[in-house]
Amino acid sequence: MGLGSRSSGSWRLQIHGFLQQLMIMLLILAETRIDIGFLQAQEVVNLSPPLHPSDLAVLRAVKNAMADLPGGSFFTSWEFAPGIDPCQIFTGVSCISVQRYSRVNLLSLGPEEAGEPGLWGPLPPELADLPFLQQLSVSPGAVSGSIPPGLGSLTYLEEFSCAQNLLTGSIPPTIGALSKLQVLQLSMNRLEGAIPAEISSLQALEFLVLSDNLLSGNIPMLSNNTHLVHLDLRHNELVGELVSFMLPDSLEFLSLSKNQLSGGIGAVGSLSKLNYLDLSFNQFSGAIPSSLFGIAGLSYLLLNRNQLSGPLPMTLPLNSDEQLVTIQEVDLSFNLLQGNIPAFLAGVQSLYLNNNLFIGTVPQVSLLPSLLVPQFFACLLVPQLFACLPFDSPDQIQSTLDGSDQTGLPSVPQLFACLFACSLALCLLVCLFLSSLLACPWTVQIKSSRPQMVHIKPGHPLFLSSLLASLSMDGPDQI
Repeated sequence: MGLGSRSSGSWRLQIHGFLQQLMIMLLILAETRIDIGFLQAQEVVNLSPPLHPSDLAVLRAVKNAMADLPGGSFFTSWEFAPGIDPCQIFTGVSCISVQRYSRVNLLSLGPEEAGEPGLWGPLPPELADLPFLQQLSVSPGAVSGSIPPGLGSLTYLEEFSCAQNLLTGSIPPTIGALSKLQVLQLSMNRLEGAIPAEISSLQALEFLVLSDNLLSGNIPMLSNNTHLVHLDLRHNELVGELVSFMLPDSLEFLSLSKNQLSGGIGAVGSLSKLNYLDLSFNQFSGAIPSSLFGIAGLSYLLLNRNQLSGPLPMTLPLNSDEQLVTIQEVDLSFNLLQGNIPAFLAGVQSLYLNNNLFIGTVPQVSLLPSLLVPQFFACLLVPQLFACLPFDSPDQIQSTLDGSDQTGLPSVPQLFACLFACSLALCLLVCLFLSSLLACPWTVQIKSSRPQMVHIKPGHPLFLSSLLASLSMDGPDQI
């Protein structure tokens, strides 16, 4: 019995010793695996190529030339110290690996969130020493000075954006050498001079936005920019005419508003891909081409505040499959247009024809209630009731209501007449809601040669539509 117990205890001791040795081996193996993993990770970090010295020098020049506006913190992470990789640490900097070095390919200067303080200072000329730069964007702020001409050497640049800053001088012609440039956004600066003709050689250009500057001269020929879809040159001092083949057929957005352009607008009639067209506040003259009303995807046609004349086309182009124009907004107000109003305009959602010389019958609009309800009640909220009528001054209201030529503020009977007209309009509105068909035609009669003098009897169904026209005079054209 004693011999059995001794052999059993020896066996247990052997098993215990074996388990201890196994645990020690497992611990050693685990530590070895941790060391190997750490070494591998360290090797990966060490394999990340360093930033090229010339690119590092450019980043130093950027920080020396520019600074945060008060309250900004963009350059907080830009600390030049040993062991710091700008490609990994610096805000707004992105790099790619080229052979043995990292090269800057994206430089976004300024905060990304809207409303945060931007940067001030000039764009340093050393930016031209980033040969692999693909995107250069500057957030809105107070960046001043001129555009470095050397940027034309950035052959890989695809986007240059520096909107809402204080850039001055002219756009350098060297920008025409940026063969890969797709976006040029320089709006809301103080750039002056002519738009360089070299821009026409940017065949990859898709977005050209130079609005709200002091640019002058003629619009260059852009027919070679076959990928251009967005052209915004509004609010400058551009002059000249729109000649044939000046603009590419690829355009979907075209805004030339608030310039000093003149001549006819036939050149835009062939832009069949347009979605937005704004030629307002210029000196364009002549007739409106019928092809504009036949553009299938057009949503906004803004031609107000020009000198366009003649009658509107009475039929849509032959290549149009539609019976009605389905444009969301058409503004032809404050021109010299005359004649009848074409029936195809009945499909327009927001139509402004005031301050012209139209005569004849207004086309029926089956969707009139949904279109006029908001504007009708907005008119009722105007403190001066006579402001509901489509006239520029009280004396025109008085002379139209009673046929006299007197001037001055409207009298009490005239105010009652306006109230009576509004009551009739409200009754008509209720009837339109209860009925799905409009039974009577609408007639507009021009009182005199002045486009403001439109005579509408207070009891006539057209009085309701006149509320829409009256609001348009202080609506889309108000500056």
